[in-house]
Amino acid sequence: MNYRSPLRFLAPIALIAVIVAIFIVVGSQSGGGGGDDGSKAGNGTELTAEQKKRKRERRERRESRKTYTVRAGDSLDAIAITVKVPKETLQQLNPDLDPQALQPGQKIRIR
Repeated sequence: MNYRSPLRFLAPIALIAVIVAIFIVVGSQSGGGGGDDGSKAGNGTELTAEQKKRKRERRERRESRKTYTVRAGDSLDAIAITVKVPKETLQQLNPDLDPQALQPGQKIRIR
């Protein structure tokens, strides 16, 4: 008599389970569309009212700053993009500034 083990079904079932698990993981990481309105944290969870308030306050402080402190690796172009001020305006506000010799810790007027 020819005996077949019921374990022969185990491999296809395991393969299907792995495929389903991959789809679940990939689907949960993609977020599922929609625009970014700033109401989600970096991990995809909703921000609390307090977190939204702190985020808004940080943005307002950043926009109202009058100086920028140079960090290692900064260039005048990168600073202009970061503070949303044209490079020419930065050069006018800082006539003694040498864009090629920026030093970390140096203060630059931006308003």
